[in-house]
Amino acid sequence: MKKSENSQRQNKISVSKKNENSFSLENLFAKKWFFPALTISLTLLFYFIFLNFANLSLFAWFGGDEWEYQSMAVNFAKGHGIQRFGGLEPFETYRFGYGDFNNTEFFMNAKGNYDFYRTPAYPFVLGLIYKIFGINVLIAKKIQLLSLCLIAASLPFLGKYFWKKTGFIAGIVASPIYIATTFKLSESLMTEAITAFAVWFIVAAYILYTYRTNIFTLCIFGFSFAFAWLVKGSLLFIPLIFFAVEFFRYFKTREKKLIRHLLIIGFSFAIFFAPWPLFIFAKTGEFHLQSTQSESLFLDTHNEFTKGWWISGCWQDKKEALFYHDNIPNTQYLKKVINFYFTFPEKIFELTVYRMLAAFSPYLFLILILALFLMESFSQIVKKFILKTENFFKIEYFLTLLVLIFLILKYPADIFDDINGKKGWLIYDFEFFNSIKPSTMYILLTLLTIPIIILRFKNSVLRNTPLIIWVIFLNFLILGTFFISTNKYMYYSRYIKVYDFAFILCFFVYFFEFSKKFLPSQVKNSL
Repeated sequence: MKKSENSQRQNKISVSKKNENSFSLENLFAKKWFFPALTISLTLLFYFIFLNFANLSLFAWFGGDEWEYQSMAVNFAKGHGIQRFGGLEPFETYRFGYGDFNNTEFFMNAKGNYDFYRTPAYPFVLGLIYKIFGINVLIAKKIQLLSLCLIAASLPFLGKYFWKKTGFIAGIVASPIYIATTFKLSESLMTEAITAFAVWFIVAAYILYTYRTNIFTLCIFGFSFAFAWLVKGSLLFIPLIFFAVEFFRYFKTREKKLIRHLLIIGFSFAIFFAPWPLFIFAKTGEFHLQSTQSESLFLDTHNEFTKGWWISGCWQDKKEALFYHDNIPNTQYLKKVINFYFTFPEKIFELTVYRMLAAFSPYLFLILILALFLMESFSQIVKKFILKTENFFKIEYFLTLLVLIFLILKYPADIFDDINGKKGWLIYDFEFFNSIKPSTMYILLTLLTIPIIILRFKNSVLRNTPLIIWVIFLNFLILGTFFISTNKYMYYSRYIKVYDFAFILCFFVYFFEFSKKFLPSQVKNSL
């Protein structure tokens, strides 16, 4: 009897060892070294591949926003303090190689004026790089490229954490697409790369917070919000939306630990963010919570001469513009915009639609998500209320594939040329979206609203989307709908392109999960 029991134990042990040694995703996921090794390997692989494609010059641009960031970073590296714009060092020290050098005298005469128009994180981080490596623009751009490669390489892990095996596979597919469509953000000394990193850091901190909730992880999560606010005003709503959602959840559940968590997150956020407005107050005597370029943003996107996209100066040379005749100072920009819409009420919906078109148009994968949601939702409505038959179910997937393929093929993009003749990927043609009439957009918005009201996401794969991804999407939606849009070329969509890693990953998760419904049960269970 004992011999038989021992033999059974040995058989179980041998079987378990075989399972451990056999190759499967589950076994790989269980190994602690797998995801760190995969992420590091993909980061290096992407970096060395796209280092050959990225146009990383040795010099900074003397113009635009870049001369401000570069001069502030160099002045900080040279010990002159943060946010100091202008020539505090010999001009050659700043490594400007191209641009409008007619402004050299103005730049040198600025003598380190404090620049609170820009958020501080990017020139601070850039200055730290220069402190370590010297004033080396090429190294700074390579570090930017490396950060984008890290974001791409982490998508398999993000997918696995939120959506298990399906998410991992989606991350493997999404990672090369993300870096191939985003690597050009590293070519300029601008905030795009660090803003993308800030959004990714929020997601990573959220994972840490939900995986193991303690004071340390709560503080890291709060710090990620503070860092995002210090990086870019376009991330303003992410912490606000998160706190609003969590407070709503508290009022529904009355879980006291939620309040404790929010207090710690909020305290951490305040501790890390407060030095910035206090520093501004100490230097100017004025209180400013955030550097958002609010005045130009509001006035340039809400006037009778724009069609939604943010073009600086689109009304300033028009003497007939209402803003010149409303007797309201530009500093009261909210009042000016409200007065504008009272004067031209027909512009409320028209400009909102144009801003949404401009905001959505760079995001092929967000467009595909919306198309897939429409197909999924309306097929459910058809099966529930119209055709209660399995025949429609059989052609649903085929129709969905046709729609997605049609959108991909018809997406008005030039995958070869950028504005400067550089090689690019998925550069959208804004004129195509500009030609869409508001009435057409109203119809599309109505079509999106109907299934949301009827189904309320109950049967949609999107119901499994994690909270932090919804928060990021809502921040993007608020930004694009009410505030800003984009320039013509999506690599210069400096305020919204940074969310794309979440949209690409979510599309493939959505598509793979949606496809499971049409697979045989045996295959479905194995996935």
